[in-house]
Amino acid sequence: MLTHYFKIGFRNLKIRKTQTFICAIGLSMGILAFSVCTYLTTLATKVNHQFPEYEQMAKLVPVNNKGEKWYAYPYREVLKLKEAQLPEIRNIVYGTSIGKQICTFQSGLEKEAVFETNCFRINEGIPEYYSMQPITGTIKEAFLQPQSVLISETMARKVYGKAEEALGKIVEVEEKYYTIQGVVKDLPLPNQLTGIKKSELFFCCQEEELLEMETTISLLLAPHTDIEDLNRKIAGLGITFNYKYTDLPSELGDEDYHFKVEGINAEKVGLHNFSEKMLLQSFGFLVLLSGLINFFSLSIGSFYNRTRELSMRKSIGANNRQLFGQLFTEQILTILLATFFALCLSETVLPWVIHLLDSITETGLYLDMGLFFREIAIILVELLAISAFIVGITIWRIHKIPGIRGMRGGNQTGSKHRVRNVMLGVGFFISLFFFGLASMSFLQNREMNTAIYSSCPKEEQERTFIVPLTAGQLKGIEQEVIRALTESPIVTEYLLTENSNLGNSEITGDFIFNKVKYLVYILKVSGNYPDFVHLPILRGQMPENPNQVLVNKRLSGYMEKEEMGNNLLLTEQNYTVSGVVEDISLLMAAEDGLFVIMPVQHPKYCYLRCQKGDEEKLMKHINQVMYKWIPDTLSVPVKTFYENLNEALYQLILLQNIFLILAVICIFITTSGIYAAITLDTEKRQKEVAIRKVNGATFKNIILLFGKLYIRIFCLGAIFCLPILWLLATTFQEEVQKRYDFNNPLFWFCLLAVTAGLIAITISSKLYRIARTNPAKTIKAE
Repeated sequence: MLTHYFKIGFRNLKIRKTQTFICAIGLSMGILAFSVCTYLTTLATKVNHQFPEYEQMAKLVPVNNKGEKWYAYPYREVLKLKEAQLPEIRNIVYGTSIGKQICTFQSGLEKEAVFETNCFRINEGIPEYYSMQPITGTIKEAFLQPQSVLISETMARKVYGKAEEALGKIVEVEEKYYTIQGVVKDLPLPNQLTGIKKSELFFCCQEEELLEMETTISLLLAPHTDIEDLNRKIAGLGITFNYKYTDLPSELGDEDYHFKVEGINAEKVGLHNFSEKMLLQSFGFLVLLSGLINFFSLSIGSFYNRTRELSMRKSIGANNRQLFGQLFTEQILTILLATFFALCLSETVLPWVIHLLDSITETGLYLDMGLFFREIAIILVELLAISAFIVGITIWRIHKIPGIRGMRGGNQTGSKHRVRNVMLGVGFFISLFFFGLASMSFLQNREMNTAIYSSCPKEEQERTFIVPLTAGQLKGIEQEVIRALTESPIVTEYLLTENSNLGNSEITGDFIFNKVKYLVYILKVSGNYPDFVHLPILRGQMPENPNQVLVNKRLSGYMEKEEMGNNLLLTEQNYTVSGVVEDISLLMAAEDGLFVIMPVQHPKYCYLRCQKGDEEKLMKHINQVMYKWIPDTLSVPVKTFYENLNEALYQLILLQNIFLILAVICIFITTSGIYAAITLDTEKRQKEVAIRKVNGATFKNIILLFGKLYIRIFCLGAIFCLPILWLLATTFQEEVQKRYDFNNPLFWFCLLAVTAGLIAITISSKLYRIARTNPAKTIKAE
């Protein structure tokens, strides 16, 4: 019987091969999009789940009575907690990331290899906490010897070829020398210490060293520990402290803090984080919903068109179970075909997408195919359950229809296809929604991408390259490197600065006006700065010594006087104002935009500008100069001035590209669904169309006969979608300074026209084929 079901199923799918292929492709795209979003959410929330003692892992958090957290741990208070020896706490462990460091590995008597390595500082409790497995060497010995490090297996093989060769070798980091005392297996990801970044080098430290810097304290608890009871015991110890000795924002230092124990994923299970998780998955769900609507609307339409066939099967003895098996087998085959397409896409396209996201976000994002395939399997089971329900409803309907009426085509009152039409309306809504988001993101980003330093043309920004002078190999020879970089005839202008970004400086100070503290960005640049960025000096001149500053127009408005020579108190230090410069345009509306310009003393970055067309020559020149001193195993992160200024837009550009991809997918799914739906409609009403053609109906009449339904559905979808898009656009624009005018009716007209045009082309192409069919053949066949 099962073989018979598959035989009939294959035959019916072959007859409707176009609709089947459309369903499978659309559904596979939806499955893939939703699986990716679910995978990324799962990856972010399942921290430490791979470790054997996950249930006993917790973290120690300083909180005040308002529930505010601050991750800084006073040594004496931590020592009090340790001395209390609470039976619920088996161990207190310390670990912190120190980011990427330039490490020089000795691989022989005279050989050295230089790599940029992810480094972490840990105490002796971390190996037990994460169940580190040594490959060679002794972990315990590493914490007994000074200046010791542990290296991951992957990094050891990368540097030395074999993990065993790393033992006893010397590593130089920031002019300090460490001995590799052990090689350990790579920590599973994600974990509490490294996040989703690979751990490569561990510095073995004592707890006193770690508490002097920003570190994270974790607890290894006894089995079956009640965290609420443990927090009550800790509160009973009376351990309180504050941060008055530190410079903290929002006056947090005046609050009394105490220790609180939290589970590893405690911050990810609250209502707020639940909403963030749902927001992350909503985009993937909408694409999946579009594919499901396509699939189920075509299934329902197909089942309805087969009322006569199913009624005849019932009349010749087929029972409900047999009819269910036949239809459900067809659904299984379509879903399996869609899953096959999704797996093919996941093996070919998905690794490239994950790599692209990782390169843009720089978060160490990776692809765990086992976890990803599990997400696909869950969706597959859910699809089968929903399909079984729909098939069951169809069989129940066939069971209720009298045999004679069923063999005549069924209950004509159901010919309006209300359920299918609602599904198509939702599909129109989703397609218009994503296409609108992509269009709005593109137009808004285009307005913003030249907002910073608008005085300097975009064309000049793109041929200005920023060369960092921060590598350890360049320490003490910066001036020599600068001369080598700037003496080339390719370089037309250059600028020296201590700032990594001239639009959002990491060097800041505080300025108090009317008892309100304002954040001031400090730019330390060479004297040609105004000419280099075409920013006019309104009064005065560039500062000539470290005690003079140039202020921007907005900051001068806060000062009591604007005359030159006025004193500026900046973070408890007085400076003499040498001039006033025009304001620097910014991106975000919340930024005060207060700037102070000082003379550069220790250049860390060199801006090089060339003539248009010489960009490749300049990049080649930069690489030739830099690799005289820097090992070729390290990269020189050279960016253009334009890329550097617009780093704040990277997330918006990423969103724009995501919206565009989702819009293309949803429009493809929706138009394919319309094509299949119009095919089913014309199959159902082909006799009616033939009679109308015999009576003189034109192609225009046939278009209106079928098209007016889809016009009404599209208009209803647009009525619900456009207000949501306008609300999202205006809400986002409250955060930025330069805005695209979305109140312009031309934008909304074009948005509707393009979407409606694609739908109209899809419908017309199918109806054109129907209109060319000989009506005599159709009537004869009926």
